[in-house]
Amino acid sequence: MDIESIRERIYALLEELSFKKTIINGVGLYSYDECYYKITYIKRYNSYVIEYANNYDEAVKNVFWDGDWYPISLGNALIDELRHDLVNFYMDER
Repeated sequence: MDIESIRERIYALLEELSFKKTIINGVGLYSYDECYYKITYIKRYNSYVIEYANNYDEAVKNVFWDGDWYPISLGNALIDELRHDLVNFYMDER
């Protein structure tokens, strides 16, 4: 599975879980409740990372915290693991 197809599956998962697309300062983000998320590919580590801002003010100031890492080496399990974490840690905490 290549990086682009994984990225597309990640975005589809976020939409399926009712994360809303939004743009702040020209950056595409997803929001859920009052938090803002972006999924960033880190080439050096061949992984995706969830970055999050706890509220709109942090997102506007580009203050994002590193969340969980998802290495490409997980293959198809990457989406399953991401789904689990989103539901149990990112959505459930709200």
